Amino acid sequence: MYKRILVPIDGSDHASEGLRVACALAEHDHAKLILLCVTNEDIPEDVVGAAINEGIVRPASYREFAGTLDYSSIAPTMMQVKRETFLARMANAIAEKVVERGTAFASDHNVSEVMTLVRSGHPDDRILEVADDYHADLIVIASRGTSGIETLFDPSIAQRVRDSSKCPCLILYRSL
Repeated sequence: MYKRILVPIDGSDHASEGLRVACALAEHDHAKLILLCVTNEDIPEDVVGAAINEGIVRPASYREFAGTLDYSSIAPTMMQVKRETFLARMANAIAEKVVERGTAFASDHNVSEVMTLVRSGHPDDRILEVADDYHADLIVIASRGTSGIETLFDPSIAQRVRDSSKCPCLILYRSL
């Protein structure tokens, strides 16, 4: 019987499937769900577009920011600082929206106790840190499904978490 289930989520469909499984376990065991979204400033352009479409970032603010990158009077380091600050804010806004939706989903699936966390850094490090800090009994995590020789060069976050976690991990792989 689980008391605290940690679910790393990133807004992807596969992570949402992990959330669905975790909700079923939490409902069955009357467990607390800990939703974690880990951010970093490495945001692809399609995510920026999605953030604008979702209303997380106003197009005007993005255009204003993008316009500052073209000013020749701004030193390159200042442009980088502005860019990093903007991307960090955007990453946090996206993460807050992800955990907000996760909380609503859990509530709709009869999970009575949900804690949400947003952390910045390397996902595997933050997941392990939160699992320890909040005494998780189980980590339910989706994997992108690397296999074979590919994992020798770039193990997935789920694999790194599984290999270092003090608690059991339920890893959901994509179906082929």
